[in-house]
Amino acid sequence: MKQILEQESGKPFDLTRDLMLRVLLIQLGSQEHILLVNLHHIASDGWSMGVLFRELELLYQEFCMERTPNLKELPLQYGDFAVWQRQWLEGHGLAEQVSYWRRQLEGIPSTIDLPTDRTRPVLQSCRGARSGFIIPKAVRDDLKLLGNREKATLFMVCWPRFNPCYIVIAIRRQSWLGRQFPDAIGQKSRV
Repeated sequence: MKQILEQESGKPFDLTRDLMLRVLLIQLGSQEHILLVNLHHIASDGWSMGVLFRELELLYQEFCMERTPNLKELPLQYGDFAVWQRQWLEGHGLAEQVSYWRRQLEGIPSTIDLPTDRTRPVLQSCRGARSGFIIPKAVRDDLKLLGNREKATLFMVCWPRFNPCYIVIAIRRQSWLGRQFPDAIGQKSRV
């Protein structure tokens, strides 16, 4: 199984010909399956992944109960966003944004020299790891209060504190921290 998962997840996407979504259903037994969903990052973001997996879960539940699925149409479709974005960019929006971000990003380095414990390999695998933990409620409440006092989101308060490498860099010299968020037609980004 591990070999199949590694093989499938390691297949490169041909952006000129492939669909950006690959799905493979692997049958382990008469009642046991694994669904492998491989989605190129160019076709999705964190918010969209949440929508996809919620809908997959709903479809699976309906299938298990032998009911016809009834997915509600999303109030905002990608086509709506594309039309809004094109109209916005055709006006002064694009020029204003380009000018603003050129001023904000003037002089920053194109790469960040993070301290590491080993040299980077010539061929990067992009295989990382994930580590989780639970923040006690009292600490979360204190962090929210700090954010409110400093007019910052909880994400803004927490992110640098949970990235030791970033803290080391920030202490040594001025540094920049960036993160992309979806924001379609005024829809608030979720953190």
